[in-house]
Parts: sequence; structure tokens; C-alpha cells
Amino acid sequence: MILETNLKLATLLTVEEGPKHALSIAKGIIKEVKAERELNNIHPQMHWDFYHSYQEKYFIKRKNEDKIQYDERVKSGKVVNYIRFIVDLDTRFLYGRPNKVGRRYGKNSKTSTRMRDINKLIKVDNLQMEAKRTASLFGEQGFRLIPVDKTTGSQVAINTKMDANVYPHPVPLDPRDTFFLLNPYGKVVAVVIESEFTDYVKDQLTKVTELIVDDSRWTWHDDALQKSGVNKYTIRDEFFLQKNNAQRIDTVQDMLVLQTTLNECLTDNAYFFARHGRPQLVSSVDLSNVIGKDNMVWQIDAQDEESIKVLDKLGFLVWEGKMEAAMEHLKELEAKLFKVSSTAAISTGDLKGIGNLRSGAALITAHSPSIQKALEQQIIWSENEEALAMAIASFDSIIHGEKVITRFPEFDFTIKFPTDTGVPGEELMVAEIRQLSMNSHLKTSKALIREDNPNFSDEEVEAYRTELIKDSEEIVDSKRAFETETKESGPSGGSSASKSTKQSKPKT
Repeated sequence: MILETNLKLATLLTVEEGPKHALSIAKGIIKEVKAERELNNIHPQMHWDFYHSYQEKYFIKRKNEDKIQYDERVKSGKVVNYIRFIVDLDTRFLYGRPNKVGRRYGKNSKTSTRMRDINKLIKVDNLQMEAKRTASLFGEQGFRLIPVDKTTGSQVAINTKMDANVYPHPVPLDPRDTFFLLNPYGKVVAVVIESEFTDYVKDQLTKVTELIVDDSRWTWHDDALQKSGVNKYTIRDEFFLQKNNAQRIDTVQDMLVLQTTLNECLTDNAYFFARHGRPQLVSSVDLSNVIGKDNMVWQIDAQDEESIKVLDKLGFLVWEGKMEAAMEHLKELEAKLFKVSSTAAISTGDLKGIGNLRSGAALITAHSPSIQKALEQQIIWSENEEALAMAIASFDSIIHGEKVITRFPEFDFTIKFPTDTGVPGEELMVAEIRQLSMNSHLKTSKALIREDNPNFSDEEVEAYRTELIKDSEEIVDSKRAFETETKESGPSGGSSASKSTKQSKPKT
């Protein structure tokens, strides 16, 4: 096991054997992280393949099945990708309504304005949606922060003087090629990144290995040192990690065997229909003289009376529902996939799954597995969002030569996920509850405004509330003026006083 104390590598920069020792540390980190993933049953490349529908290669070779038959079955494999459907559905339940996800950074307007400007530049809602999708597949999503000039969109060199246009941009790292080493307390203590590029001058593929620890960074091309140096800032300022759960375990591993079995059943059924789907002619007489060809009329050489009657002895081979057991098996596999993944079957939109459900309450109950999973995920993703906000504030302060407390005064991050789930029929129920809360004065108008507009600052909430009150007063005053005018004019159009005068005036 590589301990944190073994990762102080700055002293190796001046030692002749230093690069070789640092490279062995990098390879040791990769080996240790891969061993941890293996222990947690995480296989990044396999999970990537399943999500992107490259699932036939994982078909299981059957007993006594020769290689030719197996290869043909894999080649003609049929895939219905429930892995991608379930991962994307989980993502939509959590981040599918970005206008209802509220991020607040404290009461200081300078801090809130700066962070909201950066969020707009990094497209934070899309960033987090993709991070959630990746973490579901691999158990984690790592990021590297780089300084970017917002006017050009280009990365700025570390040693360059940073002006006001430079901001920290998070770059998602591919978990298949990135290895985060954590200490027992969950702190990132080392990062190794593997990549490759084609050198077209030498016409060869070059493998790149990069090691970053707190005090130094190293880069090798095909194990030959290219550059190394002392870190300008610590590793936690440059990198941060978002987790699918505390154990960094993915969401899909329990579904892979079921998905493969389902695909194999679909392939078998498709093979049956391909062989027996077209009508097959049968007869009790010799049909050797029948010319059978698509798009042609069947011709029979009638040489005697018996042959002329052959048309009466033709029929078609049918199987009359003998596939019911196979189709039922498919449905059972689908049901198990949804149960294992805590996904509501009704989420597919299948009308049969909706059945006799009519009310909003019934629909919410039917969606409860997906809703409960989304509520559970809000806990870990609140921590992930905080890690993102803190990393941005810290890196932005460093590249501009300030302290966090100075550049982001009174920084206090909180996130508010939507209280409703987006299930059809739920909006009416939520509206009724809001009305009850307001009538009973269980919630203030400010609280209700903040729920509808989670990204509003305190000043924007107050301005919106003032506008509502003014608008309400104008409506009430207008209504009172209308009622007064109506009352004074009387039912026939004139004032009641003038009518009384007209009635008391004697006739002449």
C-alpha cells in the first residue's frame, strides 16, 4: 500500500534516479487503484461498453457450443439497452429540471455574483448532469481545474499573469484512464493520468503518463521523462472528485448479468422468427415440379387428374403460440432488471404499466422506487456540489493571487433540489399544498418565492416580493373602485340619489 508519506517526491527532482523512482510510484498507484476497483467489482471498460450498446461481446459461450456457432450468435446479437435507459432516467430524476435546482453562496452579493458568473461560463447544470451519468457508470467522476480566458476560450499558462477575464474551468477526466489515490479519510493525495497521442512525424503511438502529487508533477512519454517540476499549488486545489456513493461503487454492476441474459434471449427469439417467421408451404403430394421463387406465380405441371387437385392439398406450417414461454421469460428478466436497479417500471411510459392509475397520488406511488432513489442521491450529490463550489472558489482565488476569504467573503454554499419529482399529476397536488401552507401562514411569501426561483439572491427575492405586493394592491384598489362606481351608479345606470329625487318630484 502506498502511504501519503511516500508521496513527497520533490526531493527526487534533483536526484539522478529520481524519475525512475517516481515512475514506479505512478505505476504502483495505478496498480493499487485497479485492485480496489476489482475488489468493488468495478470494470470501467465493461461498463462503458454496456452503456454504449457494445454488449454482444459479453455473450456467454454455452456448453458444447463450438466457436463458429458462438461467433455467429455474437455477430447477429440483438440488444435492448436497459443500462443506458436506467442510468439516463436516474440522471433526469436528479438533474432533469435545472431551473428548479438552487445554488446559493451566502448573503454577500460580491460572492454570489462571482460564483453565478462562473457557473454560467462552465454551464454548471450540463456539467453536473454529465458528472452524474459518468459516476453512475464508474462510481466516480474526477475533474481537473484549468485557467481559461473567457474572451478567447483558450487555456492560460500557469506562469502567465492572470487578468480579470481568467476563470477556473473544470475539465471532466475519463475514469478509465484516471486514477485517484485517496487516503483513509477520503482526501485525494495523488493523481495519475494515462493518455496517448499519435506522433505523425515518427508515425508511432506515444503513451503519456502524468503523475501529480502535492509537492511535484511528472510527465513521461513511453516511460521516458519529458518534464518535471515543483507544484505551484497543492493537488486539492487543482483536482476534485465527485462520488456516486461513499464507497465509489457504480450503479450498473448488478444489472450486467441480467442485461446479458436478456440480450441472449432476444437473439434466440430473433433467430427463431428469422427461420420460421415466413410462411412455410407443406403438402401431402410431390411438389418437385413446383417452381418456387419470390414475386412469381406458382406453376404446377398438371399431367394427370391427381396433379390438378394438388391445390387442395397445400397448406402452411404454423406454430400457434408455442413461443409464449420464451416471451414470458423475457418479461421476467425485464421486471428483475427494474427491481434490481430500483427503477419504477411505469417510467418506461408503457401504457400497460399505467393500467387503471388515474390520480396524481396513484402515479406518484407507482413511481416511488425511482423517487426514493432520487431522494437518496440528493444527499451524496449535495456533497459533490459543495466540492465543486469549494474547488472553484479556491482555484479562482489562487490564480488571482488572493485568499478565498477576501475574494469570496462570507462564502457559504447551500444547494436546494426540487421538492417535487416531476411525475405527471404531481403539480396539482403541490399547488394545493402550497395554497394550504399560505392560507395557514405556515410559509412566508419569501419562502414560497424562493421555492419557485431557487437561484434568486436575497435582493431578487425582496424585489420580486415588493413587485407582487404592489401588483396585488393595484388589483385590489381597481376592484374597490369598480365596486364603488357600480354601487353609486345603481342597477339602472344612474345614481341612487338622483333616482330618489326623480321619484319624489310631483307630476304637473
